[in-house]
Amino acid sequence: MKLFFSLLLITAILFGFGRNSNPPLDKISQFKWLIGTWVTSNNEGKIMETWLPMNDSLYTGQGTMYRKTTETVALGNMQFQRRNKDYFFTP
Repeated sequence: MKLFFSLLLITAILFGFGRNSNPPLDKISQFKWLIGTWVTSNNEGKIMETWLPMNDSLYTGQGTMYRKTTETVALGNMQFQRRNKDYFFTP
């Protein structure tokens, strides 16, 4: 009888500790903090990046530089994507 309860206790401990109450961070949603507009400034002007979610595996971004000379320069489009278990940044 002691053996039965010992095995039951060990099994309960193993299965209890084996469970993960938090889902694994293996989805692009862990990078949702990237969504929105980011601004940085320097002595030449400011650079803005705007990121939007397109679907559950792709964020797209657009960069623009605003020079102090009132010139606006499009820096281009970017993508942050999850394919299989890997992440890719494409400028």
